[in-house]
Order: sequence, then C-alpha cells, then structure tokens
Amino acid sequence: MVAVSRRENGAATANDVEQWAVAITKQWSAEVRLEISREKHRARTTRYRSRRQASQEAMIREHQRLEETLRRGLAAAKHTLARDGEGQGRFYVDWMAMATALNRQPDGIGLKFNPIDDSQLLLGVYTLP
Repeated sequence: MVAVSRRENGAATANDVEQWAVAITKQWSAEVRLEISREKHRARTTRYRSRRQASQEAMIREHQRLEETLRRGLAAAKHTLARDGEGQGRFYVDWMAMATALNRQPDGIGLKFNPIDDSQLLLGVYTLP
C-alpha cells in the first residue's frame, strides 16, 4: 500500500488520497479476480459437487447397468427359446420381459423396482403388465 505523506499540519494531500484509493482498488480487484478464479476451479472439480448430485449420478449408472443386464438376459432367453422351442425358453422370455417392464416404470429420476413373487413365477401364474 502507498504510504500517505502528510503536510506539516498532518492532513493528507489530494494526490496522496488519490494514490491510496488507486492502490486499494487494485488490491481489491486482484482479490476479487482470485476469488472468482477459485470459484470457477471448484465448480470444475468433482470433489466439490453436491452429495445429492453425486448420489443421483450413481443411481442413474446403477439403473443403466441393470437395464443392460436385463437386455442381455432377454437376449439369452430368446436364444434359449429359439433353441428349445416352447419349453423352458418361453418361460425365460416371459420372465425377462416382465422384469424389464417392471423396472422401467418412472419414479422420479430413477427407476422403480417392484418385487416379484417367486412362488407365482414358479407356478406359472404370472402376467405381463
């Protein structure tokens, strides 16, 4: 900071006040620019993201992984159906189609998981939605 020189009576000159104001303004604007730079950096890094956003992203990734698993299971069931005819393959196709349909129901940002009663599936008493 610029030192303020004083006249003999102790009052600062107009030039001294102006130099002081310029120095303070430069210091303040440098601090503001530094703070803005820090905020931009925080926004770019993942560790400062909100926990909720990170949790939602993890949930979405988990649902995408589940969808891929169900798609693969349905493809395998269709392959079994093509190989075995109407035997066990038909059951697998129906079961995987039902599981896929149940897991695609919207529930906020994620997917809704409905439990399936295994006893009904084993007895063949199941319906597709």
